[in-house]
Amino acid sequence: MKPRVTVIVPNYNHASFLDMRLKSIFNQTYSDYEVIILDDNSSDDSISVIEHYINNSHVSQIIYNKTNSGSPFVQWSRGFLLAQGELIWIAESDDDCDPRFLEKLVCEFDKDEKLSFAFARSVKMDELGKKYNILQPMFPADLHMNGKQFIKKYLIWGNKVWNASSVLFKKDYALSVNPQYKNFRGAGDWLFWIEMSEKGNVSVISEPLNYYRLYNSNTTNRMRLLGEEDIEDRNIYCYFERKGYISRLDKCRLLKQYAYNIRYNNNYQSSDIRQNSLKLWNFSIIIRFLGYLTYLKYGRYKK
Repeated sequence: MKPRVTVIVPNYNHASFLDMRLKSIFNQTYSDYEVIILDDNSSDDSISVIEHYINNSHVSQIIYNKTNSGSPFVQWSRGFLLAQGELIWIAESDDDCDPRFLEKLVCEFDKDEKLSFAFARSVKMDELGKKYNILQPMFPADLHMNGKQFIKKYLIWGNKVWNASSVLFKKDYALSVNPQYKNFRGAGDWLFWIEMSEKGNVSVISEPLNYYRLYNSNTTNRMRLLGEEDIEDRNIYCYFERKGYISRLDKCRLLKQYAYNIRYNNNYQSSDIRQNSLKLWNFSIIIRFLGYLTYLKYGRYKK
């Protein structure tokens, strides 16, 4: 019989975290799942870690890429096609989770056949595994709502899902998403959750069951330094405009937010990169002034 859940573990050079991650999957209280491990041509000891689990009964496939795909979202898509389960969990190889993670999220799909995806709140974790901050304070209680309303209330303001490891979603819906998300390096997950929200309902579990590892060398931080994050944010903003998700008031507030973050953000590698990001958005004088007022009120943006 096919498993109900497919756990996709995309890995690239996370040998130091991979054993902990795989143990967190195999120690789940929910047991009806298969595991597909996709190594993207790692140059560290990832293969030797993976080989320890080759005979685990839950492991259905292990694939080692001969060349790096260049994008985690290409690996996602590949996993979708290989998955046997009706539900998918992308368990990123440097994260961790509570043993009840799958049990809690699968229950959400038992309650609502129109559910597109469900996610739990995340806890920040450093490189050594120390947990230090609960994320997503905008979800103090469990939530269930229409996906398009979820976009308008939450996703236009940023990727409030935060971490793919925190989400369980329907495979059929994922396979029907426009593959344009694979062209992104950092914000592809944000676009993916937007399109998944358009296909059904969304549930949020307020209990922090996902442990999200953040450290200086990860992709998000590198993209921020080089201004690449601003380019992708701009593309997603244009998507919202085309789809009619942004009201006039929301547009003003969003542009003010972007103007403030770019002008007063100290995470850029150079002033030239900052200037290129400002030109990319082509903020009006009014929006720049509103951003400056925000700076006067709240002070300089800090890491």
